[in-house]
Amino acid sequence: MSENVDSIILEQLKQLREAIGVIDAKADRLAVDVKRIEDRLWDKIDEVEEKVDGQSGLLTALGKYSRDIDERVEHIEEKLGIET
Repeated sequence: MSENVDSIILEQLKQLREAIGVIDAKADRLAVDVKRIEDRLWDKIDEVEEKVDGQSGLLTALGKYSRDIDERVEHIEEKLGIET
């Protein structure tokens, strides 16, 4: 009788080990997938940062250009005696 109980317990332990092995394999695949997604997200964040930097530079340049034009117009108005 105790041999039957031992066999049943050993069989259950074997099944548990197999199930744990399957779970471990799935967890490893999931970790790889999560890492791949994380890498893609960081790449996208880098792309967005580059675009924002480019647009910020463009806006700064346009602001300076607009200011230069405004100063030139004010200078011309002063020379012509136009008051604003």
